[in-house]
Amino acid sequence: TGGSWNGKLMMPGIRVDGLGVIGLPLSDASAKSLAARCEQAPFRRGSETIVDKTVNNTFQLAPEHFQITNPAWEQEISNL
Repeated sequence: TGGSWNGKLMMPGIRVDGLGVIGLPLSDASAKSLAARCEQAPFRRGSETIVDKTVNNTFQLAPEHFQITNPAWEQEISNL
């Protein structure tokens, strides 16, 4: 909530282990390479944490496998 946006988008500088820098917006090839490094994302159903591609077909990449390399990114996001 709050903040402002000047209409300019700063790139985060995403570096993925085994892939290098990933450009944005993602190309089809980059998206496929990135998805191959990810794992299926679980979700909560009641008290259970499950993976069900028919309900939630999404991926996640563990934080230890990527870095945000633009030092100004965190400040830019906190200003939004």
